[in-house]
Amino acid sequence: MINRNSPILKRTLDGLVGAATVSIVGIPYFLGSADLYEWSSIMAVGAVGGLVIGRGLDALVQQNKKRKEERLTAEEKRKQLIEDERIRELNSHAPRVYLQGGYTIYDYVPVNVPIGLHAVPCCGIVHRSTLYPGKVRIKNLTTQDSPSEANAKSIMGLLTIEAYEGSKLRISVEGESKEAITLAEELYHAIAVDPKDLDKFSEQYRKRIRAS
Repeated sequence: MINRNSPILKRTLDGLVGAATVSIVGIPYFLGSADLYEWSSIMAVGAVGGLVIGRGLDALVQQNKKRKEERLTAEEKRKQLIEDERIRELNSHAPRVYLQGGYTIYDYVPVNVPIGLHAVPCCGIVHRSTLYPGKVRIKNLTTQDSPSEANAKSIMGLLTIEAYEGSKLRISVEGESKEAITLAEELYHAIAVDPKDLDKFSEQYRKRIRAS
């Protein structure tokens, strides 16, 4: 009987699988081993066909796997782009202008005040905002609780939005003047970069109240 683990058999069948056509009559010529004459035509064709089918299925599985990975990669990239855009919007302090029955300057601000917007920093925000003639509002984008938006010229209103360290805020300043852009930039810097500015604004607010 034939040795099915014969290295000659393995090498020969590998060669046959790669050939364009297979001739049963030519098998002895290709194999070059007398042991293989014991194989019947059916066994030979079955062995070769099985290998061809097996390799074909394996290639198909690998191809489908690759396509699935490519689809997943594309989906992950799409989700990452969406997330990057969301983070950029929440953290970028570049003022944006939208047409909403007039112009509004928007600024997206991460809170960098250690204990959040408590009474003292809120006084600073109110002081700076009241120096501007137009509407100024601050919305807490992190919480879903109501109210999440307040008049930036009201201390009690700002306290209700419960903005803590790490919260993301949206500042909206109504107007299209350079003063509106400056206010948005100053509030961003005070809330997100250097909270000492809020202390300075708060002290100015107290002086103004005492003088009134």
